[in-house]
Amino acid sequence: MQKNMKKVITLLLLIACCSVAQAQNPVGRFTVYPKLGLNLSQMSDDGIFLGGTDYIATTQMKQGFTGGAEIAYQFMRPLSVSVGAMFSNQGTKFHDFSITADDSYERWSDMKYTMNFLNIPIMANLYVAKGLALRVGVQVGFLLQSQFSSRVETGQKVQEQWQTEVVTTKTDMNNILNTVNFSLPIGISYEYKNIMLEARYTFGLTNPFKAESGLNSKHQVITFTVGYGIDL
Repeated sequence: MQKNMKKVITLLLLIACCSVAQAQNPVGRFTVYPKLGLNLSQMSDDGIFLGGTDYIATTQMKQGFTGGAEIAYQFMRPLSVSVGAMFSNQGTKFHDFSITADDSYERWSDMKYTMNFLNIPIMANLYVAKGLALRVGVQVGFLLQSQFSSRVETGQKVQEQWQTEVVTTKTDMNNILNTVNFSLPIGISYEYKNIMLEARYTFGLTNPFKAESGLNSKHQVITFTVGYGIDL
């Protein structure tokens, strides 16, 4: 019985290895993947202050575009390594909040950090089934441009009448942000007839804000991309 079980297990392992091997590019081949996709980004809200007060803003998901290319090298049958160059529009949105008093108020809305990066992900891709790969790696991001935008409505009660003002602002943030950030991306991809679909989660390892800013946070980005493999 034990001998038969060993034979069955061995046979299943051989079939699995063969199917994985047949699904991948030949060892030693380079493949380029142009990619386009969607970012759902957010920043941790443990140390982001708004409104010139001690109010800690609460963050929410922001949508953004990503696009670029990766080149993969089939290192061995179940394993490839890749390096990419991806433009990434990320950052975070904030929940609205108000500061009120008996004779005045301040309402903040439409608040978001918009940050454009050139990201360089270096990934190891382990194929666990036909066309299916688990991906993990490291990423360095170079800040290209950043902006904080908001809408602020203020009100002042004067002689029992409310006087209001609305100001929309867009402020450059580059002076308080580090130009280089490091992250850890993990993901899963599926490739069929040269078309690759991928879902990736990237969490920041470093604080994007400069120490003198007094702010502290981490990037958190969910990315969905579609790419097309071109063998070299």
